[in-house]
Amino acid sequence: MSYYKTNAVYKLLESEQTHPFVWVSGNAWMLIYGDQSATPRALVLAFGKSWSLQKDVIQAAKKISSKSGTPLFFVKFDDAANFIDTVGFGKPGQQPCELTLDQLKDEFQKIGLPVKSGACGKSVNDATSSAYHNWQRSSLGSIKVTDIDLIRLSAEGEPIEAIELKRSFYPLQEWNPYPVDYVNFNLLLAVCNQSAMRMTIAYNVRQTKPAFNDNASRFALFSYAAINSPVRIGQFSYSDFLTGIY
Repeated sequence: MSYYKTNAVYKLLESEQTHPFVWVSGNAWMLIYGDQSATPRALVLAFGKSWSLQKDVIQAAKKISSKSGTPLFFVKFDDAANFIDTVGFGKPGQQPCELTLDQLKDEFQKIGLPVKSGACGKSVNDATSSAYHNWQRSSLGSIKVTDIDLIRLSAEGEPIEAIELKRSFYPLQEWNPYPVDYVNFNLLLAVCNQSAMRMTIAYNVRQTKPAFNDNASRFALFSYAAINSPVRIGQFSYSDFLTGIY
């Protein structure tokens, strides 16, 4: 099954001959796991067997892990099967191995993440969510989870900015980040602070009525440099967003 959903931002970037960004496409996710207090505990690159390996994504994940001191886990699952009861598991510099879902839960418990009691059953790939995400919800406890939408690299290839992509039908001047999202933003910010990266929220207008229109020609940009405190930078064109002039 395919769970990947693109957007206007990714499509515009894909049309560029060169750009300074890295993002995950296909059945793969770059996730940050935090404990109940939103302290980062793990960076997880979870991917289905169908994923076309993106070396730039893996390299960026390794650099963020190294700079932040957050352990990086690779988790590979069969996204074509009806259900899974094992995964491939690895860490940078180590030979991957096969783990049962119970053993995978143990790996996360070792690094301080809360887990739910009881044995793990089989996890199903359904129409709306991958088997890995279904396992995550059923097996891990009161964790905080966020994914990394977009990473800007320096000219030297170092991750320097994490960008949270948001879209809705509100005009650029009217939309503001929702407080309900702050806990996830705070988790990403913690990793950014540990990695010497800045964090930005980029909002573009996506209308579904009367016709679908995902418009990434202009953005409302917000700096997120302190917990629970987004600061509006202003409105910028796609070209300014591309070059980081804001």
